[in-house]
Amino acid sequence: MNKVLKSVLSYAILLISCTTSLASELSCPSLDAVKAHGITHVKLYPGYGYVACETSEFDTDKTWSLILDSIKAESEEMAIINGSRLLNRLTKAPELTTEDDEVICTYKKALEGVLIAAVRNDHFCNRV
Repeated sequence: MNKVLKSVLSYAILLISCTTSLASELSCPSLDAVKAHGITHVKLYPGYGYVACETSEFDTDKTWSLILDSIKAESEEMAIINGSRLLNRLTKAPELTTEDDEVICTYKKALEGVLIAAVRNDHFCNRV
């Protein structure tokens, strides 16, 4: 095999393996995995509502923080129940974006004004 063809073939193999690696690295948690995990923790922000944040790998090989923002409820228990109901209303696959070197998967809104997203960051929930 001549050197040029060998170099092109090596480059093609490297490019395919990098592309495959990047695609698997950028896979969002599936709807089924997010729904199965559910909501177990919420925090009240007075005048704003409850925020849920769950850290898990879900069905990926990366750690994600799932955030449900602005859950309306009268108590922590009801916020967990309402958050789980919001997750169960999701029907569409998430939209993947990258912003400031963070990978964000935004799930279709279950209700107007409620944000549901997964951020590939295992310390994100510590800040919420």
